[in-house]
Amino acid sequence: MPAKRSKSESHSLAEKVAAAWRAEIRSGDLAPGTSHLRTGVAAGQALMRGLRGNLSGLCQPTYVLDIPDSHGKVPIGPDYLATAGEVEDPNGGAHPYPPRGD
Repeated sequence: MPAKRSKSESHSLAEKVAAAWRAEIRSGDLAPGTSHLRTGVAAGQALMRGLRGNLSGLCQPTYVLDIPDSHGKVPIGPDYLATAGEVEDPNGGAHPYPPRGD
């Protein structure tokens, strides 16, 4: 189960990401002096889940894990496939997928 984050944290982060996008600031490697902003994987995925329903797709950052020893980076965003045949919306609601009758 992903770590729970408050809606205000996600909203605050969404405002910052949108402002950075408007200022044409794009994400990249961790900038010097920002290591204190790192979070655990579950907490990061919860923040990403909160952003998904609040920001345009163009503003969506990609949450990546930097694999130690120079093995590269891989996306590890939140998983919306709850179980086989079910998908979860950004608010946590479960829905059949594919929709019944298809």
